Formats: sequence, C-alpha cells, structure tokens
Amino acid sequence: RGQDSAGILVFEQCSSNWFVRNSATHSGDGFFLYAGHETTQRTGEGGCNDNLLDGNDFSHAVANAIEATFSGGNRFVRNRCDDSNYKNSFEILEYLSVKYKLHIITNGFEEVQHLKLNNSGIKKYFNTITTSEEVGLKKPHPAVFQTALSKASAIPHKSIMIGDSFEADIVGAENAGMHTLFFNYRNEEVAPPYFAIKELSEIKNYL
Repeated sequence: RGQDSAGILVFEQCSSNWFVRNSATHSGDGFFLYAGHETTQRTGEGGCNDNLLDGNDFSHAVANAIEATFSGGNRFVRNRCDDSNYKNSFEILEYLSVKYKLHIITNGFEEVQHLKLNNSGIKKYFNTITTSEEVGLKKPHPAVFQTALSKASAIPHKSIMIGDSFEADIVGAENAGMHTLFFNYRNEEVAPPYFAIKELSEIKNYL
C-alpha cells in the first residue's frame, strides 16, 4: 500500500503468468508490469509478455490501476479499476504550482519513480524529485528529508510535507523540522496536534 509502491510489481522477463482474483487496492500503481527499456521490446529480449490478469481489484490507485510498459501479448480481463481517492489531483496541483514550489520525496527505485511520474503526467508540476535509492535510505530516515531540502534550497520550518503514510511521511518530516499534513484517506486514528485531511482539495485550508 502507499503511493510509493505497486500493489503487484512484475519485473523484467516475467512472462506467461496468471494473476487471478488478487486484491491490491490503494497502491501507487495497482499492477505495475515493469519490462525495462524500449530496447528490450525492439530486440525481442526481456519484457514481460503473455501474462493474464483476470478478476483482480486494483481500485483507488494513486497513479494507474494497471501500468504495462514495453511488453506484448498480455491480456487484461474483468479487472476492477474504480476511481481513485486521489480525485482532483490535477486541479490541486495546478493551484499549488502557481503559488508554491513543489517537490517529491519518495521511497522507491529512481528509474521506476521517474517512469511513473512521466506516465501519470504530473512530473511537470515538481521542481525536484528525491528517491530513497538516490539517498541510500528510506523514509522516515532524516537523511532523506535533509537531502530533499538541500536539493530544493528549502528551509525546514518554511516547508510542509503532505503525505499518506503517517510513519514514513509525517513522523519523518516532523523529525526533520518540517510542518506536516497527513492525507488520511484510510481514516486512521490521528491524535492532536497533527493536522489531517481526507480530500486533496482540503490542502488549501492549511496553507
């Protein structure tokens, strides 16, 4: 679960498999079939080919319910890809990007995260992207946030971290001296003094 990971990740050269009746909701991508680079498709080597996805639930994905790159012969049947809890994402990004400098701090592989951002069409809104692979540590380690702040030339007490993982995003950012806003779409118990929202449109009320 979470915006930095796929519910089901199928890596390069994983072919002729059946994925049937799995539940992988509220993930970054519900199902991410990562087949490497375009060269693998041109040469016929590599790729993730001839897989069957039938009757899975990939609802409420942050980026894409199903993402498949540089592969062929895959079949997608009767999968559930209901609307995301991240509705109005583009509207709030348009609003924020005019008024503020936006940056991403993400746990995940460098190449995969950039590919996801490009494919989702939101990369243009962000000035810098800091990944755990780049730093060599994962959130909530302070070094991840310190690296991101340095890249952004930002001051901690004038920065706010908005994230959907309480431990990784909120506690991690707080320990780095940043303000925080918890995107609590799972309705977790959050004690004061933490601020939380359930819809992205509510971000405007806390800035």
